[in-house]
Amino acid sequence: ILNPPSNGQILLPGLQSRIVSAEYLDKRGSLGIEDTPHGPVVTLSSAASAVVKLFIEGEPDVIETPVLADDDGVIRLTPIDARLEGDVKAGQFAGVDRVGGWEKTEDHCEWNIEAPQTGRYRMTLKATTPEGQGSLRIRVADVSVPVEVTPTKRWRRDYLNYDLGDIELEKHQPFSVAISTEVE
Repeated sequence: ILNPPSNGQILLPGLQSRIVSAEYLDKRGSLGIEDTPHGPVVTLSSAASAVVKLFIEGEPDVIETPVLADDDGVIRLTPIDARLEGDVKAGQFAGVDRVGGWEKTEDHCEWNIEAPQTGRYRMTLKATTPEGQGSLRIRVADVSVPVEVTPTKRWRRDYLNYDLGDIELEKHQPFSVAISTEVE
C-alpha cells in the first residue's frame, strides 16, 4: 500500500472470502478487520507505506462490484476500476492515471456503477488526444453521447474537460458506463 488513506482504512470491495487475520509483512503487528456492507475493511496502524498479508478462509472468492459515489456524492471512474477491452491500457503518465492506446473500434473500457440517490447527475469527461484523433462515444445506461476530443499541443499532459450534459439515474439501480473509439 503505497499511499495509505488518511483514515488508515483499506476497503476490499468484492472480497467474499472471510478474512481470518491481517498483518504487516514485516511483522510489525496485526491489523484491525471489520465487515461492512461494501466489503471487508482492514485498518492500518500506521500511515506509512507497507505490504499487508491477508489470511483468508479457503480459496479467494472475489466478485465484481460497482463503482460507488464518494462522500460528496461524486462517482469517479478511474482507470484502475475499468474493465479494458481491445488494445487499450491503463497506466500513469506525468502523474495522471489514464487509459491510452485507443486505435481500433473494439477498444473500449467499461465500469459498473450504482448511484447513491435517485436524481440528475452531471456527466463530465477529462480527455486529451494528439492531432487528428479524438472521436469517442460515451454510453451511460441506455444513453449514448458522441464526443469530439480536441487535440492539444502537449496531448500527454494537457487535458480538457468536456461537459456531456445530465442524466437521470435511479438509486441503487446498477448500470454501466462505457467509452469506445469511433475509428473511420
